[in-house]
Amino acid sequence: MTMRLRHGLTVLAFCLSVLPAAAQVQCLDFGSVAPLGPYNGGRYELNANTNIDVGLVEYWATRSAPEPFGGATVTSTSCFNGSRAVGLSNVNLAMTITQRRPDARLININFCTVGLKENISARKQRPPDYIGESRRAPQQPIPDHLGGTVTMDISGGSSTGVYEGKLILNAPNDLQTLIYGGQEVYVVSVCINE
Repeated sequence: MTMRLRHGLTVLAFCLSVLPAAAQVQCLDFGSVAPLGPYNGGRYELNANTNIDVGLVEYWATRSAPEPFGGATVTSTSCFNGSRAVGLSNVNLAMTITQRRPDARLININFCTVGLKENISARKQRPPDYIGESRRAPQQPIPDHLGGTVTMDISGGSSTGVYEGKLILNAPNDLQTLIYGGQEVYVVSVCINE
């Protein structure tokens, strides 16, 4: 902006806007955590602030009882342009997120499924809070470990009978626990927005 004063003096005025820092996204890429073969979980440091402990827990097809314990394998898939992923068969990933910043409340799970049942929970709960197809997960909140709620949003699309999607969990509280898995589902990555 230019302003001209009475005595012919020209003054340049600058407007400075301060934008908030962009959210930093840290991802655990399951295709790079282990060689092809059986997967048993582990602890992964995403940065100096965030660790994810990953283990395997039972899968539930109904609310009455868990299924016999399945397995997990890091494998190549036809999903997400041939990405490697952890393939889950009648088992869930149980993730505990530690050393989180208080404002890190958004978690994305990139998954691929053939349309069988999956489990979703934001707390350690038997049975899980949601049992059904990920792509049909309700747009209603599920409880978190602190007694609050977590909203779920699903985006994605199908091709040749396979659904590639992103499950987005958004919590007003610090989301520390996450359970996701199913009858036959591939998890490519878990990303945390900080």
